[in-house]
Parts: sequence; structure tokens; C-alpha cells
Amino acid sequence: MSKRDFWKIVLFSSFISAGVVFFFLRWSSPPSTQAEFAQSSGATLDTPLTEDESINIRIYESRSRGVVNITSTTLEYTWFLEVVPRQGVGSGVVIDKKGHIVTNYHVIRDAERLEVTLYDKETYEAKRVGIDPINDIAVLKIDCPEEKLYPALLGRSDDLKVGQKVLAIGNPFGLAQTLTTGIISSLQRTLRTDFGLIDDVIQTDAAINPGNSGGPLLNRRGEVIGINTAIFSR
Repeated sequence: MSKRDFWKIVLFSSFISAGVVFFFLRWSSPPSTQAEFAQSSGATLDTPLTEDESINIRIYESRSRGVVNITSTTLEYTWFLEVVPRQGVGSGVVIDKKGHIVTNYHVIRDAERLEVTLYDKETYEAKRVGIDPINDIAVLKIDCPEEKLYPALLGRSDDLKVGQKVLAIGNPFGLAQTLTTGIISSLQRTLRTDFGLIDDVIQTDAAINPGNSGGPLLNRRGEVIGINTAIFSR
């Protein structure tokens, strides 16, 4: 499988709206309920980690430094024809020691300025070196010391199975990387974008929000099998 074919695999979560509602309802319970939850869960803190938890921790600790935050600045006109800058955020993943980063095209679309924030909070100006709007993929490049870059390991996306474990890492605000987990819930889906249809899309139930768009989806070996795209279902 060629690298071109690999990066055509774009992921989306059709359950993002339900996921946001679920977390809101869960954590908006009365304070007394949250306190009881904290007290009852305290007794389990010393229990051994499960195999699944150990996998999550290992992958996060070994792969999260290669996931970056991307800030895009676009210029928009007001009703009074004044130019106003607008910022958007997304995530990306480092793919080599030369500073190349893969993200979603919609994250950097129409941007006048692009900045990438690494795991150590250092920020670098980025430039576009390749775009594929139809497949919602873009490649950026930053100039920074090689020792600051932690390239991802690329896996295979042609032997995936529905039901297998996946992990999504994002860096939505440049503060810290986030990890969510789930399974592959469907394969060979079709995703409609502003530029057409993307075929052979992977669907996952791992929670993905817009700020995590452009981050990697990983298998249980920590290999990248696709690029996450947050889609709001209607």
C-alpha cells in the first residue's frame, strides 16, 4: 500500500454529538453525587492496572509527543468592510524528522498564517507543502531542531477489522494532548465534504471533537492507521 493510499483513509465519528451530550449530563450532576462518586472510587486507586489500561498508558506516553496543535489565522471582512483576523485550532501528527506534519485540509483552509505548537509548548510558524482537499488532507512543514520531533509510526489500513481497538490522540489547544479510545465501528464508509465524497472511510466511536481534527488514530501497537475528522451528525 502506498503512502498516498494510506493518507486517503480519513476518520470521522458520527457519534460526536451524542458523546458531547453524554459527558455534559454525566458531569453536570449535583455536587453531592460527584462527591459520593469520588469517595466510592478512591478505594480502587491502588488496584492493579488492567491490560487494556496498560496499553492506553503505554501508547499515550510513547506517541503523544508527536501530536501537535495547529493554529490557523484567517482574515474576514465585517459588514463595515473591516478586516478582522479569526483563529481556528486543530491537531496534526509529525511524520518525519524533517518537520513534515499531516493534518486535515479543513483545519488550515484559507489560512493566512499557520503556527504549530509542539509537546513542549514551543511554537513554530508552518508553511503548506501539499494539500488534497478532496480527501481532506494537508501536509505542513516547520523548521525546528530534529531532537524536538517525534515522528509517528505508520501502520496498515488495509487489514483493519470492525471491532478492533483504536486510540485517538489530539492536541486541541496546545496545552496538553488528549486521549480517547474506542473501536472501529464500520469500514468502507463514504464521507461527504465541501469538495465531494471520500470513499473507504473508517468510522470509530472514539470521541473526536473539532479541536482534535487532524490528529492520528492508532491501533493497539501505537501505529497510525488514519487521520481523525470530527463530523457533527444531524
